Amino acid sequence: MRQKSSPTAGGTMPGMDSVLSPGRGWRELPRLLWRVGTAGGAILLTMGAALLFNRPPEVVRFTPPKDCRLELAACRVEFAPGAALTLDVAPRPISPNAPLTIAVQLAGIDARHIEASFRGVDMNMGVHELELQPAGEGEFRGSTTLPVCVSGRMSWEITLRLTSGRQIYLLPVRFDSGA
Repeated sequence: MRQKSSPTAGGTMPGMDSVLSPGRGWRELPRLLWRVGTAGGAILLTMGAALLFNRPPEVVRFTPPKDCRLELAACRVEFAPGAALTLDVAPRPISPNAPLTIAVQLAGIDARHIEASFRGVDMNMGVHELELQPAGEGEFRGSTTLPVCVSGRMSWEITLRLTSGRQIYLLPVRFDSGA
């Protein structure tokens, strides 16, 4: 008796016996390829979306105006036409080891988070970070105390970090405290 020849039984395609069983035959190949292609496409689509939506935010650094003297008056910085930030501190004069209130007023900027970090300019006093809290329409506030410097007078740099959408704005401002 002569046996019928089939692609899987005849061994014409080695290694395919486990994928295409004699019961399924070659008619299942398009469906198998469709499933593999669909799964691969879904994986590629997921990876592409992750890369697109999880890219790091853009960091934009600003320089304060030359006449910005925070120990004397509030500082206003224009980010773009119609977008500005005003930074103020109270009380004046700024004294070490006394409560200090930081206020940020925004115009034309939709910030969801603002942090202020303080560091000594001429003397390492560590870095002190403060999260400012929303305090009304476009206003953020926070309070802290600057450490005492043995020399009395101290130059500080406060760096504001504003998070707005996919951007982070950094604004360093220097000021003096003490006698």
